[in-house]
Amino acid sequence: MAQEAYCLSAQAIIMALPLRITIVNATKSTTVGTAIEVAATVQSRTIGLLGRRGLAPGEGLLITPCSGIHTWGMQFPLDVVALDSALRVINVRENLGSFRIAAVNWRTRNVLELPAGTVRQSRIETGDQLVIATPSA
Repeated sequence: MAQEAYCLSAQAIIMALPLRITIVNATKSTTVGTAIEVAATVQSRTIGLLGRRGLAPGEGLLITPCSGIHTWGMQFPLDVVALDSALRVINVRENLGSFRIAAVNWRTRNVLELPAGTVRQSRIETGDQLVIATPSA
């Protein structure tokens, strides 16, 4: 019973993260982003990236929990990565334009929105394992 008290789900860990995190593609040993915001509240998930004019390299938004996103009202293209509860890549959509729907899948638990071109640069593919990097001491 004591062991169960210390066993946290990936969702609980994500909810406790700082506002900006670094995400690494552990499968390919590449950095996905160093200033990834976490949208874990109803308000932050609802607003998402709406109203922004773009994302700088290294920026992004991890939406959790989330099974899909839309790009209605978006002013710039995105790379969208659908992730399961362990942050394994389920699906990838590159250069997604306005007025689209993406990452709608019953296994999707998190969605990562990135600047267009990031998927190619960090070589993200279906099946890759993404991880949240711990800060260096």
